[in-house]
Amino acid sequence: MLRPANRSRLAAGVPLALLAWLAIAALARPSSAQQSASDYPNRMIVVICPWAPGGGTDRVARFLADQLQRELGKPVVVQNQTGGSGATGHTAGAQARPDGYTLTLGTFELSTMRAMGVANLSYRDFQPLLQVNADPAAIIVRSDAPWQSLTELLAEVRAKPGTLKMSGTAAGGAWDLARAGLLLAADLPTDAVVWIPSQGSAPSLVELLGGHVDAVCCSIPEAQSQLEAGQLRILSVLARERVAEYPDARTAIDEGIDWEAVGWRGLFLPPETPDEVRDLLTEKLIQITGSAAYREFMAQNGFGITVRTGDDFREFLEAQEARWTPVVEAAGYSAQVGQSQAVSSADPGPWFFPRLLAIGLFAGLVVLGGAELMRARRSAARVSQSKVPPGQSTEIVAESSAAGPLLSREACLLVAGVVVYVGAIPWLGFFPSTMLFAALLMIRQRLPWWQAILLSAAMLAIVYLLFVQQFRVVLPAGAWWAN
Repeated sequence: MLRPANRSRLAAGVPLALLAWLAIAALARPSSAQQSASDYPNRMIVVICPWAPGGGTDRVARFLADQLQRELGKPVVVQNQTGGSGATGHTAGAQARPDGYTLTLGTFELSTMRAMGVANLSYRDFQPLLQVNADPAAIIVRSDAPWQSLTELLAEVRAKPGTLKMSGTAAGGAWDLARAGLLLAADLPTDAVVWIPSQGSAPSLVELLGGHVDAVCCSIPEAQSQLEAGQLRILSVLARERVAEYPDARTAIDEGIDWEAVGWRGLFLPPETPDEVRDLLTEKLIQITGSAAYREFMAQNGFGITVRTGDDFREFLEAQEARWTPVVEAAGYSAQVGQSQAVSSADPGPWFFPRLLAIGLFAGLVVLGGAELMRARRSAARVSQSKVPPGQSTEIVAESSAAGPLLSREACLLVAGVVVYVGAIPWLGFFPSTMLFAALLMIRQRLPWWQAILLSAAMLAIVYLLFVQQFRVVLPAGAWWAN
């Protein structure tokens, strides 16, 4: 049998334990805020672009978002999440809620980032939706270059290894790997040509025109203006078939080298997205990519159109991964794979820090509650020793004095506030919920309301600059405000 004091503490502790369990469940199951597939879509849709605004991937993402908005009748916006050689945006897309309200415009790097140790991520961490584009790599030289074919260029590379210089992107980027694969297919070591890293094709083409490198490996659209001006020419296209706009440009296969390298873009959903949502989006995107407006947009930007869906897209992605993994290893970039676990955990997902914050708050409440209980026991013991009514034992006085509530009214209010705060995050988002919780907590501590708001805003500004901007951490965005 429990003593009355123990029964009182147990009765007071059950509601607190239930509140804690509800809060932890709310954090552990962020998908509870998902809307049912039957009324999809009923709010804003986000397309994550892993690359910076203004680039080719960003332009494609914005065109598709605009067209999807027209088709679905709901806002569709592009969110650029850059950093980590594409790992930040791709990871955010893979870890998003599987409700159809977050799409990712994935790129070629998804086929190589796991092998290179950039992130522990591949196409298997997504639900592939639809490929929208493919552009083959090309070997481009100045118009007055001495080589008239890829065979002549490789002959000089073989005769003078390590003397010719090429550029096109950063070390280990798509065009660097395309160059490395070409050399391997020609039975040459990957270091037979010196690769000069750059910030992209644009600065590489400037270096080529200035005579600082001998050739550039990039897609044809990236060099289109210089090609049309006659400053540069295509030495070879790394594709199965010749490019229709440049029928005279021979492929590597035409010259007996069985190698192709294609940069691609495609839309992905988080895994476990409902089939009804996937099918609706696929239907709309097939209409968009088959439209005259899409063909006109891609032609204006010089992008090639290749559309794959379902199993065809998945098989393409599997083949791409199989093609590029040995190239990454042969080029020496897989030396970083041992570090991949640390890199892959750099973005733990949008719910890591809210969970950590909630755990810290509850741990603090447990410590405060325990300390308060200990003070109550000591106070009861002192009272029982100094004031014992006639005919009553010390034990009874101590027991009755300690039989009060487990936590004070203030502590109970704090617990309730934490539970409400945790439950509000999936709906309002991390920043609005934290702003309200922090401001109300400070006001409860008798701080003037305007000071509480200013301090809360300053605190969130620091969190934003440190975690979102500096560490590229993705924090939960609310669903309610987007309705």
